[in-house]
Amino acid sequence: MAKYSIPLTISVIALVLMGYACCKPQDKQDGLQPNWEINIPTGSSDDIFYDGLQNLHFYNDWIIAHTTVADDGIFREDNRLCAINVKTEKVDWYFPANIEEKGYAHFGGKGYLYRNKLFFRYIKDYKETSESNLTTVCLDLNSQKVVWENTEDRDLSQRGRGLGNGVSVVGVDNRCFFVQNEKELYCYNLNNDSCEKIFAYDGDEQFIGSLLLDENKDLLILFCYDFQKDEEDYSFKNNIHILRLNSFNEIYVKGISPPKGSYSNHFGATGVEKNGVIYVGIDRYLAALDWQNDKLLWEREDEVEVESYVKQDLYVRNQTLITCCVNATLGYDISTGSIKYYYNNHGSHHATFDGPYAYMARMNGKMEIIEVETGKILDTVVSPGYNNTNGGFFGSYPTLHGDKLYIMGDRNSLFCYPKYPW
Repeated sequence: MAKYSIPLTISVIALVLMGYACCKPQDKQDGLQPNWEINIPTGSSDDIFYDGLQNLHFYNDWIIAHTTVADDGIFREDNRLCAINVKTEKVDWYFPANIEEKGYAHFGGKGYLYRNKLFFRYIKDYKETSESNLTTVCLDLNSQKVVWENTEDRDLSQRGRGLGNGVSVVGVDNRCFFVQNEKELYCYNLNNDSCEKIFAYDGDEQFIGSLLLDENKDLLILFCYDFQKDEEDYSFKNNIHILRLNSFNEIYVKGISPPKGSYSNHFGATGVEKNGVIYVGIDRYLAALDWQNDKLLWEREDEVEVESYVKQDLYVRNQTLITCCVNATLGYDISTGSIKYYYNNHGSHHATFDGPYAYMARMNGKMEIIEVETGKILDTVVSPGYNNTNGGFFGSYPTLHGDKLYIMGDRNSLFCYPKYPW
């Protein structure tokens, strides 16, 4: 038996390595091809990439997406919404139709579509060194005319090109909600085109997180922080407000904050609700709150080699909470908060969830499909023309519609793929 031990050992190692190679996720450089691709004109610049509304909307034969067009080689991006006709593969119209000569529009966050009305926010006339106009718009997609708009004049120059807090709108049925002046909550009725302020923060509180709806319980959950900070550890006081949508009465307020001296600077907050538990992400801090029993179930703060910034997208599947951050992807046990899987230096621009799967538009320009409960990377999709420096998927959420998946790519390309599993 001794003379066979070395070859046998080598064979076992080879089998293990082969098994590992079979299970290890591979980038499909020549893998899944899109069903179709529609290219939108990009002007003369080679550096154009998608940076608009995060979710695509479908109305009649149109996909409402976003285009960024260079201005004759001058670095001035002409950002607009565009209605892409999937039958003709042409752009039927743009919004806004015209941009002022010395300024340009800038989009971001999520919009809400109700029948033929698209509700969203954008910077109407962005200028590098002056005040920018954050505008809330209700757009009639049939006529391409503005039904209602409200412009908030304030200086966003220190925030760079971002829209600041309260960028997204959230809607349920004919009602849409948005934050004005970072401290006041408004409700817009898409049936009668009326708008009213329904809630305002007291004192120095400021809105820092996307509105979160629990439609089953008719709840609206808001995240905010107090301007007053501890100068020694640069921490803020955070609060959660829960309102009833049918009455707009506040039924719960809870202070919840990362510990002093933490790495979380409270630039933003996100959350998701499941079975009466709210999971809140504030930068790298994460907590589970049973609000009905006013009980903090667990909290944690994860140190990563590259800062994760805000946990942008959270989702619960059975006993697993997945957080898709800018520079990391983590899975947690919802009962204990313990980590089930962890990908550092492996983040996403945006993620979309569908049953057991997470579709992640990666920071490296690729799209991954991850099994939420195990963290297994099931497949990697590479856009046509990707070569590590050009091409890829940037800016938009992977959007599911029927049995298809749609996503915008670098250089204003709209791709259509089958829904996973292929």
